[in-house]
Amino acid sequence: MCTLGVNGQKKQAAGVNFEKNYAEALAKVGKSKQKQGLVFVYCYQEGNSACAKMGNLVLKSRQVGDFINQHFVSTRIDVGQAGNEEFVKRYPMSVLPAFFVLDKTGEEIGRFCGSADPEVFLEKLHYAMDPANSVKAKLEAFNRDKTTARGRECMEAYYRAGRIKEMAEFVESIFYAYPPEERYSVEMWKYVAPALMNTTSKVFAVFLSEKYIANQYLGKSVVDEALAKSIRQYAFWYVAGKLKDKPEDALALISRLALIDDQNLASHYICVASQLYTQKPFSHDKVYGYILNYLSAEKVCALEAEDREFVEHFLMNIEGMPQQLIERYQKDREAYFKKQLEQGVSK
Repeated sequence: MCTLGVNGQKKQAAGVNFEKNYAEALAKVGKSKQKQGLVFVYCYQEGNSACAKMGNLVLKSRQVGDFINQHFVSTRIDVGQAGNEEFVKRYPMSVLPAFFVLDKTGEEIGRFCGSADPEVFLEKLHYAMDPANSVKAKLEAFNRDKTTARGRECMEAYYRAGRIKEMAEFVESIFYAYPPEERYSVEMWKYVAPALMNTTSKVFAVFLSEKYIANQYLGKSVVDEALAKSIRQYAFWYVAGKLKDKPEDALALISRLALIDDQNLASHYICVASQLYTQKPFSHDKVYGYILNYLSAEKVCALEAEDREFVEHFLMNIEGMPQQLIERYQKDREAYFKKQLEQGVSK
């Protein structure tokens, strides 16, 4: 897009110049005379606020646009749009927006994700442009020299690339190689915390068995919050009918919330609802009424916003929850907040 300058000359608008699609970007960079033709790919999804910030502000800034236009042929991909499935399959993403640096054949050199201001964005882009910083390069170095230092470099590469699931798997494979003062260090926490979200992982089991040690290095509140978050998510999948675990095994884990997060009312509600859910084979559909009678809209809506949102999401996704009970809860919820407004109280 161009605008007219003061003398009637065309002036290039600020921001990244995007090709129509990925295929056209590859074709254009293939014809480039530059020795190292690079493709910049911006992956987004409509309705995502972080994507909107990057697409409408940062990528339209002159600072970012001038640099990318000078060094790349660029394109953007809506990951939710039909026709882009092949790209998404080849380059799986767990966080949006995602930004890729590819060579002229489409091989990945680097990537990063999330929103950032122009200065931080360009720092991340510079890092991703160096093949030596890629996950592939760091793993190759680690396989040649399996030291804990090399292991941390791999974790950082995964972390910067937003490849959190793969990072968690790598952490699990190497976690016990680190002495306690390292594996429970503040520096390692950003790599270890995502691995705790898998309650069947070795990392989760080790944290439970060595919780006393972890508390000493990270602080009890930090460890408890991470473990509680993981168990809450497990409870969500359990009552949603997505797990095949035996009820007694599931409740044994979920009941730990009562000890780990004993000051949090939302965790108490999740424990009670999970226990009632296991009675479904014996009480048939009555169990759903029991759950929503105990976890009434008045109780749930009185929680802090983040806890309230999770518990409501939890309740609405319980396997087999009758629609009429969901509608009853929603009606009671509206009545609760209407009453709060009338009383001049707003959560």
